[in-house]
Amino acid sequence: MRTGYELTGQRFGKLLVKECVGRHEKSRAKLWRCLCDCGSETIVESSSLVTGNTRSCGCLRIEVPTIHGQSRTRIYSIWKSMRRRCDNKTDPGYCLYGKRGITYCEEWKSFQAFYSWSIENGYSELLSIDRIDVNGNYSPENCRWATPQEQSNNRRNNHKIEINGVSKTLTEWAREYKIHPTTLYNRIKKGATPIEALNKPIDGKMSQMIKLRYQKKQV
Repeated sequence: MRTGYELTGQRFGKLLVKECVGRHEKSRAKLWRCLCDCGSETIVESSSLVTGNTRSCGCLRIEVPTIHGQSRTRIYSIWKSMRRRCDNKTDPGYCLYGKRGITYCEEWKSFQAFYSWSIENGYSELLSIDRIDVNGNYSPENCRWATPQEQSNNRRNNHKIEINGVSKTLTEWAREYKIHPTTLYNRIKKGATPIEALNKPIDGKMSQMIKLRYQKKQV
């Protein structure tokens, strides 16, 4: 069966194909980023899609009951998929995540911790988890719940910011200036320059650290 043709936009079971993300390192089969109806993303080979071998991110499989009682929920499936593409070398998405060094924080080894963060940070059945710095790890300071459009605007090459000849990712600048990456992202999205976004008063009062750094940059 031919598997080299365009699959973007096609649906296979619960999976909607979003884009081709390369080829498998060994088999050279095309790899497709797919959005599952449960809200989780997964990477699938062409043949697995067109033959019907893969029809979801894994959420169709009956999960073993867990003590938190949420093993069949959408948010639990998202958490499992996140860990699988970072840890499992046989997962088609591993080459784009785990192999690149992308992992998840120690705190999120616990589903309960991931669940609590999600509920406190705007989780919705209509949103998917998104890394603000697409080269960074899965962690509370680098993740948000985003719409498909917001995710499409946040690809790997979109968030390098240059200030005074120094180029860093949005998350790296946010970490240096002690600002939450989401705050910095939203300020720039609303039209602020990187310098303005980094030096805007926090909670109505600019910290002494930011004042000193800003003064040094002006010398």
